[in-house]
This record gives sequence, structure tokens and C-alpha cells, in this order.
Amino acid sequence: EWSAMWRRHMRDDVWQKDLAVNASRYEWNRAKPEPAVLHYVWGTWMVTAACAAFASSLIIVGVLHSKEARRNVFNLLVVFLCLPDFVFSCLCCITCALSYSAGEYTPIGGAMGCEWQSFYVIFGFTGSMWMGVVIAAELRHVLRCSHGRRAYMQPSLKQVLRRTGAVYAGSLFIASWPFISAIPVRADTASGMACVPLPYDVSSEVFLWVVNIGLAALLPLLRIFFLA
Repeated sequence: EWSAMWRRHMRDDVWQKDLAVNASRYEWNRAKPEPAVLHYVWGTWMVTAACAAFASSLIIVGVLHSKEARRNVFNLLVVFLCLPDFVFSCLCCITCALSYSAGEYTPIGGAMGCEWQSFYVIFGFTGSMWMGVVIAAELRHVLRCSHGRRAYMQPSLKQVLRRTGAVYAGSLFIASWPFISAIPVRADTASGMACVPLPYDVSSEVFLWVVNIGLAALLPLLRIFFLA
């Protein structure tokens, strides 16, 4: 029943100019601005995301192509840091290009396109944040070894893959929440521009900020500050 209601809402075009002054913030979060604004935003993000995807691919290919570069564990960690960014930027560029050319929000994936965009947005953001924690922890270990006059031993490739795998698995799980009906997270178009998790009542808003954003951004950010 909730899914059907949500789909009906997704098909309705609600414009900001048509909203009542006393409309709730949940309605304002989903209402569209003027078409010219949407067109400008999609065009800007299309170019920005294309540049970011190209930059990420240069780093990934550059490190993996060099045997000497691959020997340095920090270069490998940078590659794993860039991968979520590349996934997000590449898919965001395609989605924005489709929306820009069509003049309306056009996600990849048909009926489930909104959920899929929310999925890759949250995966890219969460994966990058937690890979930052992994890199910060390793840098701290290097500095502690130096401070204690101990030889620093790089982690093995297996250890790096294990840590990266844990980060990616956790990020995929958090990103998949809009697909799980038991979790109060729903993907919707923010201001008609792009699909991200949006609250629909007070309890879902608390869950979004405390649990969803907390695990995806606030907790890793606090951890990085602690390590620093």
C-alpha cells in the first residue's frame, strides 16, 4: 500500500510556485523549481560529474598501470578511494545528461530508476568517507612508528583488500536501504532534480539524520578528526 502511494506521488508534478504558503517542508523538499533552474542544474552537474569521472579514471588507470606505483600501499588505497567517486560521477553524468536533453528528470533503470540513483549516490558518498577513515588510520600508524623509532611495515595486499571489502560491503548495505520496506528510508526527487533519501514524516527524518547520515558521513568524519 505504501509503495503504491509512493509511486502515485512520484508521478505527480508538483511545482514550488503552486505550493501553499503553509505547505510542509516535506512537500517543499519534493516540489520542482522553474524548468530553467532544473535545466541549469542538470547541465552544470553533467559537466562537473564528467570532469570528476575523468579525473578519477586517470588516477585509477595511472596507478594500476605502473608496477612501481602499485607497490606503495597508499597508492592502492587512493585507487579504492577513487572507485566510489568514479561510480557516482559516471552514473550521475549519464542521469543528468538524460534529464538535460529530455527537459525532465530521467533516471537510469526505468520504474526503479529513482531508487537506483539514490543507491549509487549513497554508495559513492559512504564509500569515499569510510575509505578516508582507512587512509587516516594507516597514516596515523606510520606517524606512530616514526615517533617511536620503529620500522613501518606496509599492510599486505590481502589486508588492504579485506579492509576495502569491509568498507564497500557496509556502504552497499547502507545504500540499499531504500529497497528495504522495513527501514524508514525512501528515495525521492529532491526539488525535482535528483533522487536521494528524503524524510516523509518526523520519525523518518530522525532516522535519516541520526542513523542514515550518521553512519554515512558523521561517524566517519568524527573518526577522521579523532585520528588526526
